[in-house]
Amino acid sequence: MPHPVLVAGLLSAIGGMLGFPSASVSVPLTLRFARLVPIDVRDGHYALWAVGEGAPAKLADFLVDAQERPSALDGKPIAFLLPADLREARLFVTQEPPGAIERTPSRQVFLEGTLHAGRARLDAPIRLRDYAACKGVFLLDNPETPNDSSDLNGIWFSGYLSKRYTTGLTLPEAPDGWMYEGWTILRGIPLRMGKFRSPNDNEDWDGYSGRSGATPVLDPAGQPMPGQDFNADLPPGIETGRNRPALDGARVIVSLENATLAGEERYPSPIRIFEGTVPRRPTQDRPYPLENVLATCLPAGTAAIR
Repeated sequence: MPHPVLVAGLLSAIGGMLGFPSASVSVPLTLRFARLVPIDVRDGHYALWAVGEGAPAKLADFLVDAQERPSALDGKPIAFLLPADLREARLFVTQEPPGAIERTPSRQVFLEGTLHAGRARLDAPIRLRDYAACKGVFLLDNPETPNDSSDLNGIWFSGYLSKRYTTGLTLPEAPDGWMYEGWTILRGIPLRMGKFRSPNDNEDWDGYSGRSGATPVLDPAGQPMPGQDFNADLPPGIETGRNRPALDGARVIVSLENATLAGEERYPSPIRIFEGTVPRRPTQDRPYPLENVLATCLPAGTAAIR
């Protein structure tokens, strides 16, 4: 049986000789990823794009498993095909919100590279050496009830020394076009904590604070610091008591996100700088360590035309 790519090429040539529009010819593309975070399809998925001289063309929506093997959104095997006229294209991978069917890429681009001689290296937008010495801590508190030592319903990127709150993260200013974002993964559900450019900034979102006025500040007399109270409007399945969750056992993450995303992010980017865990029996205002995981989490990839 003739090879389908050869048949398509023959039809394209015949169509051109007869004056008909050329048939579209595609070539197989092999993708390999390293340190790519699996996403539950309910939280979003990845998309591969190619751009030459025109608008970006979506090649596929896909997921990856724990072994970083790509699959279709239904979990079945996937084949990546590249239009033959894009053999020298720029490839990039985005993170898309759940159910996205748009034909234009989200602004959450975190891997990109250009095909040369049929191959491309896909790199993340930051350099590992810029973050090698970064450290972090977080603590549990809730500024809404500052005198309640049992109120552990907020997570803040802060230290606590001599009864004073101190900056909890050592980070450079976020790169142009990007912002840091805090996340709490509670019972498998991602809770965004808002984005910030510097560890001495408040976050840009306080949707779980339950306040309609000013953004909560951990220490009104001191330096602003990013964090989030979990008081209200929480997703179904995690409310307890007064709409406030027990945070013990939750994972705490600081990721790098596209600055232009306006609440579109539903799950932390694969570019993760810090990770930590709330202990089973936490104490208020006790700093807990965040591990610098960028060296083991900075995604990368390769693409090759077969």
